[in-house]
Amino acid sequence: MKNKEQSRLLYEEAKWHLELAEYSFRNKKWNSTIRRCQEAIELLYKAFLKSLGIDFPKVHDVGSLVGKILKEKKILMDKEKIEEVIFVSRYLSEKRLPAFYGEKVYDCETAENSLKKTRKIFEIFKPIMEI
Repeated sequence: MKNKEQSRLLYEEAKWHLELAEYSFRNKKWNSTIRRCQEAIELLYKAFLKSLGIDFPKVHDVGSLVGKILKEKKILMDKEKIEEVIFVSRYLSEKRLPAFYGEKVYDCETAENSLKKTRKIFEIFKPIMEI
């Protein structure tokens, strides 16, 4: 499979996970919302990396790598947005496992915050990914 095709598939999957996060939130499934947000961000970032022909590590938090690439290639972003890209990946990755295994029960506010952050990142990447 070519990089462009794989990137497109990953991006479509990322958008699907965002829809699942939205669905989870509407149904008051706060932990599921957080987990789906993390998965959406992870897939979005990996779609971006693949679009550039960069093989990504098989880890959940690739925000630092994406931030580094954005800086190096000077892709459509100011420093504040790049810092947000890095932060959101780390933030959601840290919440992912406790949310999935029920080790921590998250509330509506945390789920809503996670969803807002995820939507913001998708808006930042939309002009990059939908070309």
